[in-house]
Amino acid sequence: MVRMVKGSVGSAKAGRTLYRVVNRAAVNPVARVTGVQASAMRFELVTSQLIGLAMARYVIQVEPMASASIDEVVALAAPSIRAALRG
Repeated sequence: MVRMVKGSVGSAKAGRTLYRVVNRAAVNPVARVTGVQASAMRFELVTSQLIGLAMARYVIQVEPMASASIDEVVALAAPSIRAALRG
């Protein structure tokens, strides 16, 4: 996944592929399991947040996010993602 994130930086095609993978692997399953009914725009916002987090953490390596534990990143990012889905 990190390779996909890094590879998407210079390629529009790779970026679209990454977007589809994030939707298929993370956003859509979470929405199904939680029963969240959200607009397409809300799902787009969540996908862009997840891709932005991955870019900041693994490609640009923005500190302190790059060295934070996954649990810390999830705890900080989850409220905004939840809010985007619920409105």
